[in-house]
Amino acid sequence: MPKNPQYSARLLMDIVDTLATPIFIKNDQHQWIIVNDAFCEFIGKRKEELIGKSDHDFFPKEEADIFWKMDREVFKTGEASTNEEEFTDSQGVNHTIITQKMLLADDEYGHTLCGVITDVTQLKDTQRALDKINTRLTQKVTERTQELNILNEKLKKLAYQDDITGLMNRTAIYKTAKQYIEKFKTHQQKFSLFYIDMDGLKFINDSYGHPVGDMLINGMGERLSDAIEGKADVARIGGDEFLLLFAYQNQQEISDMADRIITLFKQPIKLKERSLTISVSIGIARCPEDGQDITSLVQYADNAMYETKRTNKGHYLFYQREYTIAVKRKLEIESALREAVEKKALEFYFQPIYFDGNFVGYECLSRWFSDEFGSVPPIEFIPIAEESTLIIELGEQVVVAAVEFIRNHCDKNEYVSINVSPIQLQSDSFKPMLENIFRQSNIKPEQLAIEVTEGQMTVMNMHFENLFSSPLLKGLRYFVDDFGTGYSNLAQLKKLNFNILKIDREFIKDLPNSSVDISLIKAMVLMANEFDMGIIAEGVETEEQKQCLLVLGCSHFQGYLFGRPERADTYPKVKK
Repeated sequence: MPKNPQYSARLLMDIVDTLATPIFIKNDQHQWIIVNDAFCEFIGKRKEELIGKSDHDFFPKEEADIFWKMDREVFKTGEASTNEEEFTDSQGVNHTIITQKMLLADDEYGHTLCGVITDVTQLKDTQRALDKINTRLTQKVTERTQELNILNEKLKKLAYQDDITGLMNRTAIYKTAKQYIEKFKTHQQKFSLFYIDMDGLKFINDSYGHPVGDMLINGMGERLSDAIEGKADVARIGGDEFLLLFAYQNQQEISDMADRIITLFKQPIKLKERSLTISVSIGIARCPEDGQDITSLVQYADNAMYETKRTNKGHYLFYQREYTIAVKRKLEIESALREAVEKKALEFYFQPIYFDGNFVGYECLSRWFSDEFGSVPPIEFIPIAEESTLIIELGEQVVVAAVEFIRNHCDKNEYVSINVSPIQLQSDSFKPMLENIFRQSNIKPEQLAIEVTEGQMTVMNMHFENLFSSPLLKGLRYFVDDFGTGYSNLAQLKKLNFNILKIDREFIKDLPNSSVDISLIKAMVLMANEFDMGIIAEGVETEEQKQCLLVLGCSHFQGYLFGRPERADTYPKVKK
């Protein structure tokens, strides 16, 4: 192949023109001496317009000065450079380019500068867009992190705080109790644990609704906080149950704290438009006397609280070993009672009610004779039945037994009364059950009487009114049992149309020698007469008691003087 420099130069130029990358060559006067087609397209000018011209002929002075400065550095040092540059094309569009520059030696032009351009405008735009996205994401992540931190703090707070009262919860009080135990181990600082339970919250929830119950629980928390005066730690551990930790030097300090709590709760708690009075029952365990671990202390305080509710509701008791035995017995009796109710093993006895020489009615009384426990008195097994809701099924068995007795042993003017628990009254099944029994039997509603204690009557308005509204139950009698031992609203007695007041046996047993009981019975008889209600004296055992009661105005009697409770089959059947 012949050597032809011109041919070779043209060939090289043709090759360079085929490249998509803009390429230029400048002389030491910063003039373009060679440019390829890609460079011309990039700049927006023809070759003949560019050759012999410099940057100042086409670009703003600020940009051109920067290009010249970079070029001079390459000419001066002879070292290749790579620079990022900004320039504006002939259409006024801004570009970001990366220019690689190096020196070349040429026989004709001497030292020349060769530049290769890479347009990174789109890449930069993409990078800027990504940077903005990244900034926004970073901001979002920061915001979300802050939100998560706030949520985490709330969760931490919720993990240790009761949601209704704002007091500590079970987790927090147990953690605090460990600190009390450690303090005892290191400094011999004794402390007590109070197990506090609100009396009668279930009745309030069922009568007024759970929102009112929650308000009452919140009020209880506030009252406990007031009572401790910053000297103890208190927590709600669930329902209406609270734990209180109290360090002490002598036992009198514990009693003073318990008395202060009980006294505070005797004052009504205001809940918007209503005011309610409740009591609390407290069980107390001490460290180290009763135990030195939280599990034992809580169990023993709970046992003492249960004994308080059973024997002296609204007060407090210090733990004693026999209380644990009592709780164990309660659990065992509950299990045996459940089996007895399922097997319909309880028996029903009937005690006559006397008036003017005749029996006018009977009270149906539940009796349980257990193979394991012997004769279990109603005062023991009825509360257990109420706590476990066995009272619903047992109550239905009582109604069935009473109706059966009426059908077989009562004439049309005699009745049978049954004791009804608030749990039954609140049950949705109680009214339909009564209606169904009357629908299937041929007895009149007047022949069945429902007895409720005076204390229960005051919070059961809506449930009585539900019974009153039933056409099938019209004529049903309503007795107030144990009258004189509760806190009845006299206007309520009239409003609910009760038929009979039953004077509690506590007012009868000391007659005719108790002037106080005589005065109280006079007042009860006067009240009954004013409300056009009958009155039955319970627990009459002697002729002297009967004669005293007759003088006081009582005419209906129930007690051993007139007849003990007997099984139904001991009474003669009547011909219908």
